[in-house]
Amino acid sequence: MKSLFPAFLLAFVMLINACSSTTEAPSMTLQDQVSSLVAEKKFEEALKVLKSADTNEPTVKALLAKTHLDYGIYIEYEDNTVPSMRDKMVGALYQYIEVLKLEPENEKAIAEIDQIIGIYQTMPGRTLPADILEELRARGLDGGIEADE
Repeated sequence: MKSLFPAFLLAFVMLINACSSTTEAPSMTLQDQVSSLVAEKKFEEALKVLKSADTNEPTVKALLAKTHLDYGIYIEYEDNTVPSMRDKMVGALYQYIEVLKLEPENEKAIAEIDQIIGIYQTMPGRTLPADILEELRARGLDGGIEADE
């Protein structure tokens, strides 16, 4: 009987340790959370997460700009749910403008805007929503495109 007591005690201690240890996964950082949502193409959810954080924080601001940029690129090149090419370009432009509000010198956003405007310039009579043109004109990026009537 004496020889069973140490084995019983050891088993009891192991059981207590197993029950008391937490099996919760470590919480994700904001960057991990946003990266995961972006990888799943859940841009609106990622933007909500970011906008609920302190957007004055430089890290959050940079993540917000990157998410808008990634969203614009997705809309422009990959999103097959948007009904027309015009709607795709307008949606992408809205995202690129959001990037420029956060990072006025963002070269990728400017390059994508220039590309879209360049395409519009080759098609006479193409127009864009007035609010987009107002934002683009304020940055000298409108390319002479006219506003929708």
